[in-house]
Order: sequence, then structure tokens, then C-alpha cells
Amino acid sequence: MQPLQKRPLTFVLFLLRLLSGLTGGIAGTLALMVVYFILVSLVPRGDASTISVFVMIIMTFVGTLTANTLTAVMVTFLDNEKYSRRKTIVTQVFLFNLILFFLTVPFYFLGIGLEITNGIAAVHFLLSAFVSAVIMEVLAGHEYALLGIYSAALGMFISMGLAFI
Repeated sequence: MQPLQKRPLTFVLFLLRLLSGLTGGIAGTLALMVVYFILVSLVPRGDASTISVFVMIIMTFVGTLTANTLTAVMVTFLDNEKYSRRKTIVTQVFLFNLILFFLTVPFYFLGIGLEITNGIAAVHFLLSAFVSAVIMEVLAGHEYALLGIYSAALGMFISMGLAFI
């Protein structure tokens, strides 16, 4: 069995990955906005209600599912050499986002009384993006899996830092 050849990350490949992540994020945001504009008439004015939390859950789920799945598809097409297991990667990212949705629903409804539903949505977004990136890196190959996990974590912290600026 021959050892795998180390492949440098070129600037063009870096830009393509960055572009695929941005495109997935923009698509997820657009999907989130479409759901918002469709369901905004259902939300009563004033305090958080069960219906407003339900709308937030749907928006978060559609946004994260769209962003992460589209990013996974684009990255596997743009860097087919590293992410050669396209079907497995996209399936696992989709399934994780579906499972995360069902696991977070009770927290959203618990958050109504504590008035922390926005925080729960933020954790949902961050966890979804982070684990989706980790899934892609682990399935890309074991030789760089740990580096991929650290890269995903660093990228998440940089994104959070930029969001608070």
C-alpha cells in the first residue's frame, strides 16, 4: 500500500472553498428570508409566542439545511480530489442537520419562558455549521482529519469574532 501524496492547498483552491462556503451561506440566508416572508403574517405582534418560536424553528432549520447541504455539494465538486465521497458527505451532512433539528425543538420551546430563543437559534446555527464542516473533513480522509477539525474550529471562532465586530 502506497502512502498518500501530500497535496498543497493552492490559493485558487482556497478561494474556491471560500466561495463555496459563502455561496452556501448566502443561499441559506435567502431560504431563511423566503420562509420569513411567507410566515410573517402568522406571527403576532408583541412578546414571543409559540407561533413565533415555531416560525423561528422553521427558519433556522431551512436556513441551516440549505446552507450546509449546498456548501457540501459545492465543496465536493470543486475539490473532488480531497472530497471524493460526495454522496456520503452530502447524505451525512443532511442527516445530521435533520437530527439536530429534532433535538433542538424542545430547547426552543423551553426557551420561550426564559426568553432565550434567539440564543438557542444562534447555537443551532453554530453547531450545525461546525459539525457539518467536521463531517466533511473526517469523511475526506483520515490523514488530515485532525487538521480539518482544528481548521473548522478556528474558522468558527473567527466567524463569531467577525459577527460581534
